[in-house]
Amino acid sequence: MTLREEEADKIDILFSKFEAYCKPKQNVTIERYRFNTRAQDEEETIDQYVTELRLIAKNCGYGDLEDQLVRDRIVYGTNSEEVRQRLLRIDDLSLQKAISVCRVDAESRKSSKYIAETSGEVFGLRSSNKPHRFRREVTKDTKKFTEGPRRPCGCCGPVHNRKQCPAYGKRCHKCNKLNHFSKYCRSSNRTTDAIEQCEDPTDSDDAESLFIDAIKNDTELTLSDCYTTLQVEGSAVKFKVDTGSQVNILPLR
Repeated sequence: MTLREEEADKIDILFSKFEAYCKPKQNVTIERYRFNTRAQDEEETIDQYVTELRLIAKNCGYGDLEDQLVRDRIVYGTNSEEVRQRLLRIDDLSLQKAISVCRVDAESRKSSKYIAETSGEVFGLRSSNKPHRFRREVTKDTKKFTEGPRRPCGCCGPVHNRKQCPAYGKRCHKCNKLNHFSKYCRSSNRTTDAIEQCEDPTDSDDAESLFIDAIKNDTELTLSDCYTTLQVEGSAVKFKVDTGSQVNILPLR
């Protein structure tokens, strides 16, 4: 190194001499070419991309224009066409605004991907106090129903598929009614009226008999209630009528 007499005791000048000797001279044209052709990689975040652009720009000699040129490079080098269109619509776009838009877009894409991956998982619910008849199996690729366990038929006894009851159309030898065998007849010997509903293959899953007792005494009707007087242990007691039936056969009137 060649030092003049007045430079011999200046440490700053010594450092600059070392740097000039050891550091190779930068080709500004090549560095600017690297800067202007540097695009954001597919898996590269916006912060990684901006850091890389700033490191290249230090050797380009842009001076005060560095932030503006980094901003422009983000617009043209982003890996998202949607982000590019959004940035071009902002009139007073600054470097910080450009970085913020890119960050928001990255977060929204990450959230959308998570929703898309989890939305195909559907779980079926069934009530614990009702017989389980069908079990739903839903996957991302297929949707199908598999028939679960069934209870024995109340009209013929065995377990069978829907609408395939062998007792349908047969007459009971006990009560002389249709659609069940006498072995499974639910008719009562008491002197009460009954309504029996057996399996209808058009709208029923399982055969079931529904009984409704009838009140033969005189009844008292009010605007909204119904009362009747019955004998209890030799005494007349007034009751409010509530059949507790499984089905409602009372007419609207």
